Amino acid sequence: MEKITTSEELKAFVQNADDKLAIVKVSASWCSPCRTLAKIIEAVEPEYAEKVKFADIEADDISEDFMTELNVTNIPVLFFYKNGLMVDRTVGMIGREALVNKIEENYAK
Repeated sequence: MEKITTSEELKAFVQNADDKLAIVKVSASWCSPCRTLAKIIEAVEPEYAEKVKFADIEADDISEDFMTELNVTNIPVLFFYKNGLMVDRTVGMIGREALVNKIEENYAK
């Protein structure tokens, strides 16, 4: 999973996703729901390698301005990008089935 720390890195990641769905997780190492979501993503990632690129933003490693730009007030957050545009986002913990449904739904956009 690619690590992102700046707005420029996020833009490059999204643009370089080509026809794949780009999913960016914003989380923190001290956040229990974030760690659980990370394990779910790790389990799902190999199954969707042909359709999805995953990236991670560690909330404690980025500037307050970047957090404000992302409009993140709670974690974990998942951003879904397709063809360079944000098409969906989730806030809070989601389970495996919900993540797979979001992948399928947003990949089809």
